[in-house]
Amino acid sequence: MFCGDGVQTATARGHSEIGISKVCQWIHLNTSAERLEKLQGSRPGTFKYYQDLLDIKGLEAVFIATPPQWHALHFLAACEKGLDIYAEKPLSYDVMEGMAMVNVWKKTGNIVQVGFQRRQNNAFKKAKEIIESGRIGEVHQIVAQIHYNPEIRDTTIQPPPASLDWEEWCGPAPKLDYCPNIAHFAWRLEKEYGNGHLVDWGIHYIDISASYHILSRIETLHEEAEEAGATAVLSVGLVPGLTNLLVKHSQSRLPDMTFADIYLMFGLGEVHGEAAYQWISENLNTEFTVLDHGETKRVKSFEDGRQTKFPGESGKRTVYAYNFPEQHVLLQTLGLGRVSTWLCFDSAFATRLFALFKRTGLSRVTTIKRVEKTIISILKPLHLVLKRLHLGSEEIVIKVEAGNSPEKGVLYECSLSGESEARVTGLVTAKVAEKIVLSPFPSGVFHIEQLLAPLEFLESLSDHGLEFEEKEFVTPLN
Repeated sequence: MFCGDGVQTATARGHSEIGISKVCQWIHLNTSAERLEKLQGSRPGTFKYYQDLLDIKGLEAVFIATPPQWHALHFLAACEKGLDIYAEKPLSYDVMEGMAMVNVWKKTGNIVQVGFQRRQNNAFKKAKEIIESGRIGEVHQIVAQIHYNPEIRDTTIQPPPASLDWEEWCGPAPKLDYCPNIAHFAWRLEKEYGNGHLVDWGIHYIDISASYHILSRIETLHEEAEEAGATAVLSVGLVPGLTNLLVKHSQSRLPDMTFADIYLMFGLGEVHGEAAYQWISENLNTEFTVLDHGETKRVKSFEDGRQTKFPGESGKRTVYAYNFPEQHVLLQTLGLGRVSTWLCFDSAFATRLFALFKRTGLSRVTTIKRVEKTIISILKPLHLVLKRLHLGSEEIVIKVEAGNSPEKGVLYECSLSGESEARVTGLVTAKVAEKIVLSPFPSGVFHIEQLLAPLEFLESLSDHGLEFEEKEFVTPLN
């Protein structure tokens, strides 16, 4: 079922296995139905009001492709009917609507996906790879633009055509006088309907890369953001994000802290998107630089192993150095002498296999793009198999050990544990957005630990199934 215009044609043309049975829209309804009939061989049912469409028995999912001012109402109604949802970006017209949508989804638990096609686009992945590899040399200037013609059409105020219900099209938004330019595609430029290109198109590019290479360049925009009265928050998510807050909290407990070691355990039973698998593949073969109390050291990913003990039943595990960005960021934002990040999986066997894969040099085959794509295509079903065989879970654990001198050892430890990396990442993002909207923050570009009180934020996650623990050591833990 579709609410909206235009995208249903592309879907019918590109996915012959999908049958579009119902269409609801307020403009050229019969024309859209005729167009779909030619493409798929059957004419979909047509509706002017989405409430009538949602009352049909047997519906399983909806595709929301309406202008953003309608997204929240369509989303909430579909959730209440228990229907799965694919919603075009942006998810909501503004943050407050988005928060209401998330709250309803928490109660209904239906499947929801938001369309960010740029995130999966091979051209952008390639551009990211080229920039981060340094192949283009030192970057002196970046030009950003929307790469299509906004198609400014007739702006003359006039009565709407008979095929358009202008009142229904405007819906919950302020009603502007009709002109062809607004109602036909260029509504994106109107604040009342599309919030301009920054929201409508810019949202595609927000999470293309969270590497330190990219984050450090965004940091240089601090003065421009300050002058514009804007607040940008980096390191929002699980890693980086909650890792940063745990280290900041450790510093509040140990004011003379000079080092922090971050330990991560990820469950192999959770299925991730292609971009996540590609990031793991790209960083598996990297060699990166870290600072250790003023001394520069070269580290190879997943080769330097050490033992640590996670809280609860996870127990003692071997973890390996990995190039997560917070170990570079926190040296600057918290003034520490050393920060390191270490990784393992919930399956000790899989962790050892991964390390063997790297140590023997077999991991180098992933640098061949065709091989990398084949491996990534295997990983998703493999995760499902591991989960069914109880060899992988969705468990996540973050532990931080801190001290004021490497010679004295660890004096403080805290941890956060729960399930579903993807869910927790979304939860942190939503909570940070809520705080930015509802609380006054300074203008500029900041990392999460520079703005938020860590203990308050970490403890607020307990309502969502995450457990925060901490302990101090009278005798240093070596």
